[in-house]
Amino acid sequence: MTPVEAYRIIQRRQINEDRILAERTSMFLLATAFLFVAFVMLLDPEWEGTIFTVLRIALPIVGIFLTILLFCFNRSASIALDFWHKAQHRIERKALDFKYMRKDEITPHIALGEVKKGEKEWVWVKAEGTWELKPVEKAKHWWQKRLLANYVIYTWYLPIAFLALWTASLVYVIVS
Repeated sequence: MTPVEAYRIIQRRQINEDRILAERTSMFLLATAFLFVAFVMLLDPEWEGTIFTVLRIALPIVGIFLTILLFCFNRSASIALDFWHKAQHRIERKALDFKYMRKDEITPHIALGEVKKGEKEWVWVKAEGTWELKPVEKAKHWWQKRLLANYVIYTWYLPIAFLALWTASLVYVIVS
């Protein structure tokens, strides 16, 4: 197998993992929206009774459970994405077919932990009717690549926000 063929296989796996991550997060957001609407509706004083009290407590618990489940699944997906990025980067660094990338310091598949200060950033530039990926000035805000990567947002920030929301909802129901 040539390095280019291996690269394409790895690229398809990386794209598939990214798609699964996005779809899973979308389904979580949809389910959470329905749960939260039901929870807010149950806060109406008109809905009194033992069964409604149990539902008011159960919905935040289900939301917390779903959030923890999302974190676990997205964490494994982000580890896989990082692995595929490292594999692509390794091929880019060593294979002769990607010599032009090394010459121009083009490394678009740097793994999350490998982004360092001073590396070149990438942009898509329209040149003569086509789009080309070109390196631009040295990365000034290299930390943004690490803290604001899509799979970091999906794995950490989103679950933390929803865990806070559902925990606050549960505390509200128990206290009131």
